[in-house]
Amino acid sequence: MASELRRVILSKAEEEAKKIISIAEEEAKKIIEEANKLKQQEISREKEKITKGVNYETRIAEARLRARMLVAEAKNEVLKLLEKYVWNYLNDIDFVQREQSLLNLTKEAIKAILEDLGGASKRVVIHVSKKDLDIAKKVSEALSKELHLDIDVKEIDISGGVIVSSSDGNMVVDNSYENRLKRFIEVFLSEFRNEVFG
Repeated sequence: MASELRRVILSKAEEEAKKIISIAEEEAKKIIEEANKLKQQEISREKEKITKGVNYETRIAEARLRARMLVAEAKNEVLKLLEKYVWNYLNDIDFVQREQSLLNLTKEAIKAILEDLGGASKRVVIHVSKKDLDIAKKVSEALSKELHLDIDVKEIDISGGVIVSSSDGNMVVDNSYENRLKRFIEVFLSEFRNEVFG
């Protein structure tokens, strides 16, 4: 499910990104061409005034800066669209998908904590949103039996997912939707930069 979500999100985001960046690049190209035309016209009229050359170069530099700003704005817009799309998707998942998501995220976090503690801990605390409390209790019962440990469930102010901690609170794994989305966007940005901007 996560890889399918990732593929769909990347596909939509790349499609939107390519459109937005194409428009931004065209606009940037026009700005640079216009600046170059102005430079050539003014050079031919006032060749004898060498000091004016500095102004031409300044205009070109300003045009290039505007072009870079347009591309940066396009990237920012793509990120906003991506984040909006992901939140819409997460808000629309049905009960079964939400339960499976919570189970997977909780299991992953518990295993990470147990691995770091060398399996010494027999108790963990899972923190979930108010919306997910009932699901979390069901998930914790199943995982408690499967992994042979005690699991306490507590409410926390997140939109979804889970934050798991060791019983003493020294180890914490944040698998909240907010944190997962943040990590996803970081990975996406890296891939996006490599693919679109080389």
